Amino acid sequence: MDRIKTVSFVGMGCLGMLYGGIMSENIGSENVSFIMDEERYLRHEKDRYIVNGEEKHYQMRTGDEVKPVDLLVFSVKFNALSEAIELARPAVSENTIIVSLLNGISSEKVLEEHFDREQIVDSLCVGMDSVRDGVQLSYTKIGHWEIGAHNEKQEENVRLVKELCDRAGVPCEVKEDIRHAIWNKFMINVGINQTCMVHNKTYGVAAESGEAYDDLVAAMREVILVAPYEGVELTEEELERNIALLADLDKDKYPSMQQDALAKRKSEVELFAGTMIKLAEKHGLDVPVNRRYYEAIKKMEAEYGQKD
Repeated sequence: MDRIKTVSFVGMGCLGMLYGGIMSENIGSENVSFIMDEERYLRHEKDRYIVNGEEKHYQMRTGDEVKPVDLLVFSVKFNALSEAIELARPAVSENTIIVSLLNGISSEKVLEEHFDREQIVDSLCVGMDSVRDGVQLSYTKIGHWEIGAHNEKQEENVRLVKELCDRAGVPCEVKEDIRHAIWNKFMINVGINQTCMVHNKTYGVAAESGEAYDDLVAAMREVILVAPYEGVELTEEELERNIALLADLDKDKYPSMQQDALAKRKSEVELFAGTMIKLAEKHGLDVPVNRRYYEAIKKMEAEYGQKD
């Protein structure tokens, strides 16, 4: 493959609309599409989407309209990944490169159960502050992708994704140790997502003092505690840089889990505190803040009767 020409996103939430929209503007809307099931397609095909006050039009595909593409991007919540994989199968050929923008440390492992591991480019995105409310998306920072090779056979696919991002207006950085980068992002999410949901806070919590800020830092330190037992070394210096990154985001906006809470949707607590608790038990460690967050969020979900 000389270059990536066609891209499909599975998931039209904050990340899908943000990055799919940017790519549409720069490589042509005819080359970028969103895959969805027929029920969603019929519900949304006539929607008018507004991004930072401007109307946008997106190409949507369902059923037999889904054809193989050069790059397939998963941008759903982890809870919806299994369904998304089945929807996306017709978009995957032996030459398709697959990228997951999902939070957490597990999505690549799930994807490799269904697709060739060499097709999957390990990846994450950081630094964006996008918020979706119905058909409207707002953001002040688009963040960037971080990608890397799992082994030498993936290096060409990494190069192709980087070339596409450069051409499509998506900031992208190739990381020598992508597993470390994914765990570092996991540390951020374990802290900010859960803290904002439990304490009903915005990104502004990272620049405040008080109980919520203390919990934010403590939850992230528990990731630093667990990581070496999984072969990853995280540091206090990285934690401090992550706090500074969060403090630079729009202080009035919410991360994804708080957006889920406000919409009474099922959260990704299993992906964050749930994963932390399992890993801590596996290695004989204690993660009290994540245990408290897990219990609090499960109680919140039960009280508001969450929907998927």
